[in-house]
Amino acid sequence: MIKALKVAMIAYGVVLILVGLGVIIVPDKIAELWRLGEIADYSKFLLANAGAIYVAAGVGVVAAGRDPLQHISWVKFAITKCILTVVLSA
Repeated sequence: MIKALKVAMIAYGVVLILVGLGVIIVPDKIAELWRLGEIADYSKFLLANAGAIYVAAGVGVVAAGRDPLQHISWVKFAITKCILTVVLSA
């Protein structure tokens, strides 16, 4: 059970890092992928900030994935973030 949690957290953390880097590097393509349409220049700044938060969260989740029991707060964070993402996307 712990092994599966480790794998899931590391995989989720890597996905967060990749999405964050994508938002930082190519915000126009990400906005198109998320069906936001054409975005204003000031929105790119906000997306870059969101990307930085995603990268930071991903690094924390990957680090916590090495020993989830020691970093239970990060496990709770990852679960809460997933639930909120699903609820807010619906």
